[in-house]
Amino acid sequence: MDTKLSVVELHQGSFHVSTSPSGNPSSGVVRKQKKVLGNVALVCKFFNFLAVPMLFRKVRTFPEREEVLNNNLNHVYQLEQDRPVPIGLIRLLAYPEILWLFQSGELFGWSDPPHQCSYIEECVIEDCVDQCDSNSVSYHDIYASALPKMSNLTSLNLTDSKLSLKLLRSISQLQKLHSLTLVDCTINSEILVTDIVAFTSRIQLQSLSVFFQPAAEPKQSQMADIVLLAANSHLKELTTNSQGFLHCLAHAKSLSRIFQPYTNSFSVCRSLVGLTMGGVRWPEEAKGLPGTLPLGAYLLKNVDFSLSLTSFPNLRRLFCPSYLAYLFTGPHSLELISLSQKMDKDVQDLRKEEDLELSADT
Repeated sequence: MDTKLSVVELHQGSFHVSTSPSGNPSSGVVRKQKKVLGNVALVCKFFNFLAVPMLFRKVRTFPEREEVLNNNLNHVYQLEQDRPVPIGLIRLLAYPEILWLFQSGELFGWSDPPHQCSYIEECVIEDCVDQCDSNSVSYHDIYASALPKMSNLTSLNLTDSKLSLKLLRSISQLQKLHSLTLVDCTINSEILVTDIVAFTSRIQLQSLSVFFQPAAEPKQSQMADIVLLAANSHLKELTTNSQGFLHCLAHAKSLSRIFQPYTNSFSVCRSLVGLTMGGVRWPEEAKGLPGTLPLGAYLLKNVDFSLSLTSFPNLRRLFCPSYLAYLFTGPHSLELISLSQKMDKDVQDLRKEEDLELSADT
């Protein structure tokens, strides 16, 4: 064909020609033409109804800065090497600007971009921060505009990003979102307690994951804001590697006093069924001190908090390294306790293992 047509135009044109009477029905040329165009129409239908939804089921977007782009492409390449996946399960929208064109319909000439955005079920957004270039479109504006159009989005991952008020309100419009992952993220100071109350009341999160690099955990006041995201009556699964998050979680009662002027139904993790903790690292001053509990390379100082299991009345599954078991107190309703970290090894005497300390009279 001499003229470049969009997928929709090609689909509509070929389908119209293949289904409308034209020319002499007895002409072999006409019959052959209709057969070819009919086949093209079927291919277009397949692409439109099957391939496109599969292709954009999961999208991942990050800025075009060279070091970020190279790191992400290397990660994707390694992912494909370690765990091959069918084409279409991972789709890279490498630049936020491409996502802007995608959600506006300009990328493929779509006449109904919100419908196409509804194909997206999982979204990974990386490095959503304030740009130095004031002339460019704000990443927060791009994502805040695109996310509400992803009406079937069930899983959202924010990495190395700042959660702005605009982005928070955009996420709260995702009625089907049940999984939120925050990796090295911070909450903008413009977000107030009332904003978090509105967010937790509108969203029905079932799974929340919070991860930080040990040396990059936010201040306790900022961490408290992140813990407030767990004040959701639908939350079933919580995963974290952050000692700061655990510290704030242990002081949830004080958080409830903060919430009290705004809501009477505040509770942190009371609906929780599964709690997973792994890779938790303690501050430098907690290492190598005499009179502390063995933690392998890390030693636990006299920790100034504990986690009362009575605060988690519905908790049934606990996954954590054995050294974190010392943090839990009180009666519980646990059905499964998994002390990970070397527990898959065949050992004759667990008391010789650094990751499980038993008392002398055990």
